[in-house]
Amino acid sequence: MNFEKFRRTGELSDITVIVDKTEFKLHTFPLFTKSDYFKKAVESSPKSVPYVVRLDNNFPGGAQVFNQLADYFYSIPIAIDHKNIIPLRSAACFIRCDALATLLDERFDRILLVARAKYDLGIPLLLLEQCVGEYQQWAREAN
Repeated sequence: MNFEKFRRTGELSDITVIVDKTEFKLHTFPLFTKSDYFKKAVESSPKSVPYVVRLDNNFPGGAQVFNQLADYFYSIPIAIDHKNIIPLRSAACFIRCDALATLLDERFDRILLVARAKYDLGIPLLLLEQCVGEYQQWAREAN
């Protein structure tokens, strides 16, 4: 069954995730299967549906990155490149999404291998710049 329609429309939504004042009407099942963070957030909240989870203003990458994560939860392909891998990896760490973190670690290694093969220092420098900037806390946690 293709759940993309439900992701796009929010139809039958039973959880609202709020990131930087942006509301995402989602479904607990895909979130629970890929993120321990949401499972624990709902378990500790009042038992009223729809659930509301507020991610603080420090969520890595803000609403734009969470939008990509939401697509991932619904098995909708997401674009991963050297420009967004650090924010995505930081967000995966924040919401404890181990499968995505592993996928991103593998993609990170491939990005570095391609840059090395091309003798391109620009990509590793961009990644390093992101790791010591806004995403430093998460880069340390992810090693």
